[in-house]
Amino acid sequence: MAARHDPLRPSGSAADAYQVTPSLNVNYGLRYDYLGPMHDALQDLSVFRPGTSSAVNGLVFQGGAISSLYPRTFYDFSPRVGFAYQPTFSPGFVFRGGIGMFFDQPNLNPFLDNRPPNGGASGAESNPGGPSPVSSLSNSNIVITPGKLLFPTTTAYNPNTNYNLFSISPNLRAAYTFNFNFNVEKALGSKAIFTFGYVGSQSRKLLSNIDINQAALGSTNLGTAAQNATRPYGKLFPNYGTINQVSSIGNSNYSSLQTTLRTTNWHGVTSQFSYTWAHGLDFLTQYRNANITNANCVKCDYGNMDYDTRNNFSSYITYDVPGSSHFRPLTNGWQLNSLLSFHSGQPYTV
Repeated sequence: MAARHDPLRPSGSAADAYQVTPSLNVNYGLRYDYLGPMHDALQDLSVFRPGTSSAVNGLVFQGGAISSLYPRTFYDFSPRVGFAYQPTFSPGFVFRGGIGMFFDQPNLNPFLDNRPPNGGASGAESNPGGPSPVSSLSNSNIVITPGKLLFPTTTAYNPNTNYNLFSISPNLRAAYTFNFNFNVEKALGSKAIFTFGYVGSQSRKLLSNIDINQAALGSTNLGTAAQNATRPYGKLFPNYGTINQVSSIGNSNYSSLQTTLRTTNWHGVTSQFSYTWAHGLDFLTQYRNANITNANCVKCDYGNMDYDTRNNFSSYITYDVPGSSHFRPLTNGWQLNSLLSFHSGQPYTV
């Protein structure tokens, strides 16, 4: 298996700035990224597409019924614009703001090394299809015997065996984020600057794992066959269990108020004090080792991000110790430094 993204990944960008008035500057730009799909020269990667006419047991192979594991995208244009305004009627103030759009190129991990928490297949290479299907086997009582295989050889698809599958949504789209900010800067004399502003982001089409063949709640103790019968594809494929699918259904948002006070060589002191209040929410913070809890209610997982840190304070102080003219080699060049960082805890779930 030699899975890879499309080697053709052209990108380009253009940017410019325009001085509207002596006190107002506007900058703007546009970037384009071609986000190619993932494919395999050996054409041995499969996904679950039960509605495809050439599907065998619901599986289709890249290079056969489908040309790639997820669609090509050609429309990934990401604009951005910003401004800086220094009003003449209020010396010492500067207003800045901007917004930009950014696309994400997914790596191979969500498609080939997913490691889901529900025991499902780890990637497109793990599906039980083709002449050499992959089996996940375990043996805790291994006795190494010369000339004897540690595990049995892989067998072809067996309709009497329960299988867990992996799939990629046919409607997968590139994730994108809008980053935006607005801040006010005020000079406090010639040695200090105070900044107060808002920084935020909105992300859409984020990769998320979801079990599209999730069994009914409370069916765990019914036995494999009875539990599979409660699944959405239970009638068509009674021996299919979990079918984890990578889908672009995730959303997230982040908002923060940020303040900074900086001093430069004020009586020998150079310092910065920063405080940020922030809140981040999403459906699923990471696609690896995590799944949407309830496939029938994706929005029910909306809540605090795994890395949500509400309060964050950091500072550094540098003081140039004044020397003595009488003992210059010993007293000159000394400096005192201090670094402090405090932040509130992150969410923890039981």
